[in-house]
Amino acid sequence: MPRLLALALAILATASPLAAQSVRVRTVEVETGRAVAGAIVVLLDSAGRRVVRGLNDDFGRITLPIAVPGSYRLKADRIGHPGVLGPFFNSADAGLITLELPGERFELAELAVSGTSVCGRRENDETARRR
Repeated sequence: MPRLLALALAILATASPLAAQSVRVRTVEVETGRAVAGAIVVLLDSAGRRVVRGLNDDFGRITLPIAVPGSYRLKADRIGHPGVLGPFFNSADAGLITLELPGERFELAELAVSGTSVCGRRENDETARRR
């Protein structure tokens, strides 16, 4: 039994990594180097299709799973700021990737909303009784 256990441990120690991997992403502001929290980070495949996305944490970090080995790139967006599209990387070489987001803000166009309220609208007695 001890031999079997030793053999199993030796095999596990020399086994190659599984195909399932992940990429760790850190988002920082270009001008200050400070972490950018609340960015939506998207993993895109080589054809530009979204594979997975997520919201990074307060320290600008997120880990995204990569189920199939290949070539990918990262995109990061945050409201009111220009987004960034990173270069392609090979999932086998993925470790920690830092995306630098511009700190400048862009002005959003004014939005006018109009409508009519249904609150306080009186219905006839027959309609109200059916409810």
